[in-house]
Amino acid sequence: MANNLCDSLNEVRHNLREVSDKDRLVFFGRYSPSEDAAHQLRKEIKQITNTGHDVGLVLYDLVTQSGVSFCSDRVMCYQSTIKAIYVGALLEMKPELFTIHQEEIHQTIEYSNNDTYKKLRDAYGDEPLLSWCRECGIDENFADRLYPRRSAKELCILWTRMYAYLESGNAPEELKTWLSHSACSSAKDVLSDRCIIQTKAGWENGLPEDTTYTEDLVYPSELTDKDPYNDECAINDSGIIYTQNGPYLFVIFSDLPYGIYQNYTPENPLNGLTEALYDLQQSYTNRFF
Repeated sequence: MANNLCDSLNEVRHNLREVSDKDRLVFFGRYSPSEDAAHQLRKEIKQITNTGHDVGLVLYDLVTQSGVSFCSDRVMCYQSTIKAIYVGALLEMKPELFTIHQEEIHQTIEYSNNDTYKKLRDAYGDEPLLSWCRECGIDENFADRLYPRRSAKELCILWTRMYAYLESGNAPEELKTWLSHSACSSAKDVLSDRCIIQTKAGWENGLPEDTTYTEDLVYPSELTDKDPYNDECAINDSGIIYTQNGPYLFVIFSDLPYGIYQNYTPENPLNGLTEALYDLQQSYTNRFF
């Protein structure tokens, strides 16, 4: 990894830690977004919060060193977003494991298979994840759970480390392909025809495992979840978006239920928010260029 990349990512981590956004939308960095982009983002956030649900998000544009955050310190369940970070840390520490566990890694990243993820964690422990936490200044308690309950900001900081790994020339091309196909990623839904994406989503529907799925199944009203320590309901997305004007990091957490339809047929409820974040990043870089 080039020293200038290490230095720039340390600056990104510092800038993210300095953001204070409790219960409000904050734009930070060298550039301000366009009024239209900021308005649309506010609108998309309100569409979620006005229904009694929680959302936490952060975006950091690596070109302009500018970004946006909303409740990015709020503690919520990461769901399966953590799988990408763990696999990246594991393969950087032990690159030979890609050949040994290629199918388990494929299942974990592209299809978010819980069993293969647990198999990797059971076999190789927390040390790969802990090593990235130490480097990024993240509390080591982060690794206590298979699915941490932490902040969007902390996950965004860890994605700086994933970005460094993916840019190092040592990451398998297959891993990049699987990240670009991550199941239930809103970024895959709305941006993959315009950008290269490297993302990992996570979701939970909040229904009992013995629920009978039907085509007309609707979200039960009782699935509103206001407890950030309760992981019954969630749709999250996170990762790196490579636009024509450069890459940005993003994390979106919500307690919206998702995945209760067979084959995940409904539109991802984060699609509008993901589109608004993309437009916001474009407004930063358009001013830069």
